[in-house]
Amino acid sequence: FAPVNLSISVAASDAAGMVRQVVLLNGANPLGTVTNSPYNFIWTNAPVGTNVLTAVATDSFGLSTTSAPVSVIVQSLPVFQFSTANYSVNESNGAVVVTVLNNGDFGGLINYSTSDGTAVGGSGYSGSYVTAQGSLAFAGGHQSTNLTIGILDNFITGSDLQFTVYLFQPSSGSLGTPATATVTIHRNDINGATNSLL
Repeated sequence: FAPVNLSISVAASDAAGMVRQVVLLNGANPLGTVTNSPYNFIWTNAPVGTNVLTAVATDSFGLSTTSAPVSVIVQSLPVFQFSTANYSVNESNGAVVVTVLNNGDFGGLINYSTSDGTAVGGSGYSGSYVTAQGSLAFAGGHQSTNLTIGILDNFITGSDLQFTVYLFQPSSGSLGTPATATVTIHRNDINGATNSLL
């Protein structure tokens, strides 16, 4: 699992002379050269994906041979984050949709919760938005899912309101950036002619 440093050992011998060097390749890209036995390599930060390694041994006469290929698969653990750090919604829309991403090969669970700012969470007819908390499940290879949070139209005029949604405690992997998103609720009610709030 990335990030990873891999220890690689190559066995090479030559009956007619001596092994002068061993070159380790990932595809056509050289990863390192060792001129003395043991032929050990440390491959730092192996890239995610299927890597095909071969070793080319060259003897003291300049003759060389290539090993059979060996596949090394490096996979990434989940990295959970929001698609953006800021969302906005009109209070009359009824809901805001925030997108949570999984930038990894594997699935898992990520917990979420809302937190009050100038907007106050509630349920039913109270508050500016519907308080939300729980967890989202991602299957392997599942890259994104939407979280819908209810917005309450209180028919009161005033300035924009904000609350926060944050991610925490992934079952595996880690949190990416942003792991916190701010939702801005745009009030769209107009004062009456008699200065009433409704």
